[in-house]
Amino acid sequence: DGAGGLVPGLEVRIRETYRATARTATAEERPRLWARVNEDWPNYDVYATRTTREIPVVVLTPVDGEG
Repeated sequence: DGAGGLVPGLEVRIRETYRATARTATAEERPRLWARVNEDWPNYDVYATRTTREIPVVVLTPVDGEG
């Protein structure tokens, strides 16, 4: 975890490889993003009922217009 929750310099592969930064979603962003994630992976909601921790949602931002 970098300063302020930002993780710079990642290399991500989702259909293609690109460089990105990563951060944990804010409290305001999380409900909307969690719902979006669960559209594709509904088992995250199931998993969330089996743990006491809040599952983090990570926001990836392409670097230098990549991605």
